[in-house]
Amino acid sequence: MRDDIYPLTGAERRAAVAGWRETPLPVRREICRLADRGLPAPEPADGVAARRYGEFLLQKNVSNRMPRWALPMFGVILVALGLLMVATDPWSSLPGIIAIAGGIVVAAGGALSWAQRRAGHLLVTANPPIARHQPTVP
Repeated sequence: MRDDIYPLTGAERRAAVAGWRETPLPVRREICRLADRGLPAPEPADGVAARRYGEFLLQKNVSNRMPRWALPMFGVILVALGLLMVATDPWSSLPGIIAIAGGIVVAAGGALSWAQRRAGHLLVTANPPIARHQPTVP
């Protein structure tokens, strides 16, 4: 399933986030556990909120326009370069330390983006599609 197949408007994105946040935290955890097993949410309203939030997570944004593996891989490369800089010249290791810290942050951000998209796919596939009102033409 592609990540950009749900063209939501700004109002729909805000409504999806608001609906998910209105769902109590224990219910959200249970919905995610059920979605991990491929089961829908027990309550239809919670299923709608979960599906919409999953569609929101699969929207294209700044952090997921590149392949999923790119940010974690770039972070690992940055950490490796920082370690190499620290190992070759420990007396002037500030750039190496900064590269190591930056690489850890970039790898963690990439892993978070990857996990969010995985959760979005699980929520969308486990919960039934939302029937959107289509205007009829006479």
